[in-house]
Amino acid sequence: RENSDLKKELERVKKELEETKTTAGKSSDVGREMTRLRQDLDRLTQKNMELAKKVETGAAGGKTSSSSEDARADVNGASGGDGQFMEKKLDYKDPASFFRDAPLPDSKGGAPATGKGDGRDATKPGIQIVSYSQKAPEVEEKDNKDDESIYLPSGSILTGVLINGMDAPTSQGARRDPFPSTLRIQKEAILPNRFRADVRECFLIVSGYGDLSSERAYLRGETFSCVRDDGGVIEAKLDSYAVGEDGKAGVRGRVVSKQGQIIAKSLMAGFLGGVSEAFDVNPVPVVSTNPGSNTQYQSVFSDQMLQGAAVKGASKALDRIAQFYIDMAEGIFPVIEVDAGRQVDIIVTKGTKLQIRSTGGTKK
Repeated sequence: RENSDLKKELERVKKELEETKTTAGKSSDVGREMTRLRQDLDRLTQKNMELAKKVETGAAGGKTSSSSEDARADVNGASGGDGQFMEKKLDYKDPASFFRDAPLPDSKGGAPATGKGDGRDATKPGIQIVSYSQKAPEVEEKDNKDDESIYLPSGSILTGVLINGMDAPTSQGARRDPFPSTLRIQKEAILPNRFRADVRECFLIVSGYGDLSSERAYLRGETFSCVRDDGGVIEAKLDSYAVGEDGKAGVRGRVVSKQGQIIAKSLMAGFLGGVSEAFDVNPVPVVSTNPGSNTQYQSVFSDQMLQGAAVKGASKALDRIAQFYIDMAEGIFPVIEVDAGRQVDIIVTKGTKLQIRSTGGTKK
């Protein structure tokens, strides 16, 4: 059957050749076309002979079908010669490369297949088969582990005890540089809507200053820290304030001032200086009525002179001592004593996310 199909193709080619001879004349284009058709006819004839030999020898087998298909493909593609198929992948990052590398079309369109006559290469650029494959964008792999961080919203309540007490200064400079203390969290944090967070045994660094008018130490939260059972370390800034046992902001303490002792010593020194003035003596001025006489001198060395010198020296010394105590009293300010072990509630003023910063070793 395939052999008969091939014969039909040969007859068709011959018929076209005869029609071309009769209708076209002997122009140069017709001559080139006839040359091409003759070459196709010779090639098909040769393939037909080879196919017949294979059929006769019984060795054709499954190759007969492929040979006939090759012959049919040669007939169908005779006008374009042996097609050259080039397969390459297009870089999706530079789509313009496809147009830069594309073959240019033949400007005259009637080049002979043999390449004879004009000296040009008869091989035409092959058809490019371009496969476009775009890679999926690289997406950063996210950690599939659950986010185990805890968020403490504003208004959360943490309860603990002061590990170390403090003497909160009441000076104006103490507000710019408050004194620190450490708080140990003893209970679970109370969150809004009856939720709770397990922050027991965590530490909170607080700092504060004293206020004389209310006799309280006002504490502010600074740094919150925890170490989990798996070794993870949590450390975050926690904006908060402290509430005492009486439910008021700040922790009530004892006012301790040493200014009274200093002032008492200064008063004693001033009093003694005033008493010493009572024992002072003054010299009596002498009026000379004889202007022609020589200048007279009076000896000032006497028992009264010694008494006056001693009293004046003691008075000046006591004045210096009194001034010393006054200067000391100005540098001393009262403090508010807050003992260790006091239970304090911490109110969060700004929401904070307690996230693991680093992972340590296993718990010992």
